[in-house]
Amino acid sequence: MRCLRPGALSPTFGNSGHGLIRAGAWKRKGWRMLEERLEVELREETGKGVAKQLRREGKIPAIVYGAGEETVPLSIDLRRFVAMLQRTGGETALIDLAVVGQGRKEWKTILREVQRDPRSGRLLHIDFQRISMTKEITVGVALRIMGEAFGVKTQGGLLDHHLREVEVRCLPSDIPSHFDVDVSELKIGDTIHVSDLQIEGVEFVTDPMTAVASVLVPTVHVVAPTPAEAPPEEVAEEVGEEAEAPPPEGAPPEEEREGGQG
Repeated sequence: MRCLRPGALSPTFGNSGHGLIRAGAWKRKGWRMLEERLEVELREETGKGVAKQLRREGKIPAIVYGAGEETVPLSIDLRRFVAMLQRTGGETALIDLAVVGQGRKEWKTILREVQRDPRSGRLLHIDFQRISMTKEITVGVALRIMGEAFGVKTQGGLLDHHLREVEVRCLPSDIPSHFDVDVSELKIGDTIHVSDLQIEGVEFVTDPMTAVASVLVPTVHVVAPTPAEAPPEEVAEEVGEEAEAPPPEGAPPEEEREGGQG
């Protein structure tokens, strides 16, 4: 199996037991890791009341931690943070936190957690982790399915996208913004595993046998047949037979029932 440099556009290949599978085409925007700069403010007070007041002012409470330093409470302008999320498109990025009013004080970080209200989706709290550019870190990287599988387009199968994100360990400068997984050559019964996704300088932490995507045989639902109804002529016969049945005991003769008394 070939390994590729981060940012290479050629595909890697892996053998899943169902033939040669094109397991991914790796690329980054601008041929490099995404980087952002975000202004933040230090805050002295903490607690739910303070957090609610910040949100009313159009800000988001946040913290930055890690790299052997203390945890520092922050506040971030909501509009600037949302704009950053839109620029990165949910991809992994290195973020320089610039502290307002503190000269050149900055932290090199990654976004670790974004807390939202489960009902409204409103942003509630942000966690940043300080990083060292010379030390490896473990992060989640998004997986994107590319192409239309042969087994779906030609064989009528169903594509099952099992895994949306994979954990990797590497230097911050080698963090891929995302992985493009090309499924165009997958046939029915083929599966791409994490072990098929290899890239130079990146160690995959996720179990290598974890399935990323596969093409399944479509499920056929068999409906049990209902009892067949009798043909119309048979029904007519039965009706006729019932009409010719002898009158019940004690009933007047047929001529009385039809013509009345003479």
